[in-house]
Amino acid sequence: MTRDHAFGARHWAPGGRGLVSRLARSVIRLGVRGTFENAAALVEDALFDSMFGIETSAPVGLAGLRISSPNKLLGVSYVPTRARAFRKLMDRLDLPQGRVFVDFGCGKGRTLVMAAGYRFRRVVGVEFAPELCAICRRNIAAFQARGHAEAAFEIVEGDAASYRVRADEDVFFFFNPFRGPVMESVLRNIALSLEERPRRVWLIVNNPADLEATFRSRGWLTRIGEYAYGSSIFRIYSNERAGPLFKP
Repeated sequence: MTRDHAFGARHWAPGGRGLVSRLARSVIRLGVRGTFENAAALVEDALFDSMFGIETSAPVGLAGLRISSPNKLLGVSYVPTRARAFRKLMDRLDLPQGRVFVDFGCGKGRTLVMAAGYRFRRVVGVEFAPELCAICRRNIAAFQARGHAEAAFEIVEGDAASYRVRADEDVFFFFNPFRGPVMESVLRNIALSLEERPRRVWLIVNNPADLEATFRSRGWLTRIGEYAYGSSIFRIYSNERAGPLFKP
C-alpha cells in the first residue's frame, strides 16, 4: 500500500479566487518551478491509466479489504506514486542494468509498470491485500498485452514483514507503505539476505518523512542522495557509497 502527498489533483479544481489562492500557496511552498512540476505531474497522472489500458489511480482504503495479516493496522491506504516524478527520478539515477526491482506495498502496480521500462531483469511486487493483488495482476496482464513489458513480473501476495529477500534482489522501493515495526522487519530481512550473499543494494523511499528515523537507525545504511520533483521527494539509501548516483 502506498500513499501520496496531501497536495493532490483536488487542489487544482477550478474555483476562481480559490484556485488563485491555492496556486499562490503552492508557489510559496514549492516555488515557481516546483509548482509547474507539480501541475505537469498531475496532468500526466490523469492520462497515465488510459495510456496503458490499466487502472491505478483510484485510492483504496484498507478497512474493507480481506487482509488476514496481523499487521493490517500498520498498513497505509493505497494512493499511487506520481508517475512523472518517478519517471524523472529513474531517468536521472545511474543504476546498473539487469538488476531486480522490488516494490514493497505495490498496491495496484503502477510503480511496477513504470519500472518495467528501465531495464530491470525482474520486477517484483509485494502486497498483502488480496483485492489489490488481483487488480495488480489484471493491470500487468493488460500492460503486457499491449507489448510494453521489458521485464519479467512477479506478484507476491503476502506480508512484507515476512518476505524473504532473495539473493538477486537489489533495488527496493517504498512509498511509505507501512509503519515502523513492519519497516524494521523488512530492513532486517534485507540485512539477512546481505549476510547470505554480500552485494550492493539501493533503497528508494518516496515521501520518506515518517520513516526517516527508522532508516537512520540502521548502521549498515547510508543516505546517498535525494531527488525532488514537484511535491514528490525521493531519498536513496545504500549499503555502499561507491560510484556516482545520478547521471551527469
